[in-house]
Amino acid sequence: MNKINYFFCVVFISYFVISPLTFAAYDITWVEKQPVVGGSWMAAASDADGSNLIAVAWNGRVYTSSDYGVNWVERQPVGNVNKYWQAVVSDYDGSNLMVTDTNRLYTSSDGGVNWVERQPIGNVNEYWWTMASNSDGSRLVVAPLGGLTYTSSDGGANWVAGNLDKGWYAMASDSTGQHLIAGVSFGRLYTSSDYGANWVERQPAGNANIYWQSVASDADGTNLFAAVAGGRLYTSSDSGANWVERQPAGNANKQWYTVASDSTGDHLMAGIDWGRLYVSDDAGATWSETQPAGNDDNYWYGLALNSDGTKLVAAANGGSVYIGSTSVASAPTAPSAIATSIVTTSSITVGWTDNSSDETGFSVDKSTDGTNFTNITTTDAGVTSYAVTGLNPNTQYWFRVMATNATGDSAYSTTTSSTYTLAEASIEVSVNTSPRLGGHRRDISDLLSSTTSVSSLQNRIKQLTMQLNSLLDQTKGAMPNNFIRDLSLRTTGDDVRSLQQFLNTHGFIISATGAGSPGKETTLFGLLTYKALIKYQESVGLPPTGFFGLMTREYINKK
Repeated sequence: MNKINYFFCVVFISYFVISPLTFAAYDITWVEKQPVVGGSWMAAASDADGSNLIAVAWNGRVYTSSDYGVNWVERQPVGNVNKYWQAVVSDYDGSNLMVTDTNRLYTSSDGGVNWVERQPIGNVNEYWWTMASNSDGSRLVVAPLGGLTYTSSDGGANWVAGNLDKGWYAMASDSTGQHLIAGVSFGRLYTSSDYGANWVERQPAGNANIYWQSVASDADGTNLFAAVAGGRLYTSSDSGANWVERQPAGNANKQWYTVASDSTGDHLMAGIDWGRLYVSDDAGATWSETQPAGNDDNYWYGLALNSDGTKLVAAANGGSVYIGSTSVASAPTAPSAIATSIVTTSSITVGWTDNSSDETGFSVDKSTDGTNFTNITTTDAGVTSYAVTGLNPNTQYWFRVMATNATGDSAYSTTTSSTYTLAEASIEVSVNTSPRLGGHRRDISDLLSSTTSVSSLQNRIKQLTMQLNSLLDQTKGAMPNNFIRDLSLRTTGDDVRSLQQFLNTHGFIISATGAGSPGKETTLFGLLTYKALIKYQESVGLPPTGFFGLMTREYINKK
């Protein structure tokens, strides 16, 4: 059974609290959150930030929460009768939901207040087993435990049957719904790059059929995670073309039941059917055991992470539900607004804007050709300028800076425009004892001061050049938009900064302060940029996917 269909799926939550259980190796604090006591929890899902949740119970009810699981409301699509709820998915803000009771499908567009039955194949009951959704709930994919897949591009109103009849057991989708992964019970793994129209077999473990139990995907379908019941864990960083075995608990096969991934594929969680929980913060390279309920084994049927891996949910079938919170360590944000000033014959001062609060220092590099850089120094934290000394006179230099901390390095800043050190002044002075030179009386001391005058003039020329470059940069900012490539989560580049500037200047603020705020735009497409882009797309009637593709580019380029 697949309980984690997509990276936005965070699982069950609740409301009576016991003493927190803290796990040191990625600082997870677990708290029991129970919508009702004694629920046989089967699946749950979350929106992007983990505030809007939905949880379902086998032979039970559907519940939603809009406050991170503190309070819950029963949302039963079909009256007062308990149902065998099997799977659930949510969009990015918890508005568009889909659930199945193994016989029928139901969708809601108002966070679970009202439901509409969506049956792809008429009035015939089908043993629906797994499902997945894109980030806005428009593109859905469902499959029975034995039969064809069905896809919808209008939130479940209409369905198209696929071309593979398999014993489907697990499914996951990227944020657009274009890239899918599906696993077959005692069979193969398959991926699709065209919204489920066609599938390609992806078998990590040789040619043998195995029991693919659960799968998960990151936001763009690049990083995938798959689990085998009674076998191994596998990850792929190239959309399923190649796989690496990831076994946290020695060489023994495990009864893996459910897996979960955040939006980047860096933070993963895996649970065992009557066993333990494991977490990884390096895409599965290393694992740590984390057990919310003390030392007891549990049936971990419902697991999920929110989009940045800071909230985890673990639900035990026939047991309790726990939500974990963590502050995930990350590399600092890249510095910006790098520029040069105070130029002499042997030194240039480099300055930048500090966009992070967690750096341990800044690494400063120099180059004499704008391509090949060497490191000069690493400053202390909080430093925003550095005087580079020991340079050659009348020589062209370029500079770049990146922030660093114990977790890793930021992206590099943009590279400065070329800057020349000053030439060494060489003035020959002929002393004329005549009281007048060129019709004006000059003292010898005035003539000798010509050396100082040339140096001052060169500095003034440098200052004017920098002002001209600044004006040119402002002019570029006023030119029409010309975005030429797709942008999505984790993309870096100057065009990401331009997109952030566009959003900030059109009322869709990336951040009020710090990195991404007006005047402090960065080159990294992170979660704040993703959320602001969704709001902009919604405001202009574009599909709110958070993906900066052809449709959104063409719209903005015309502005």
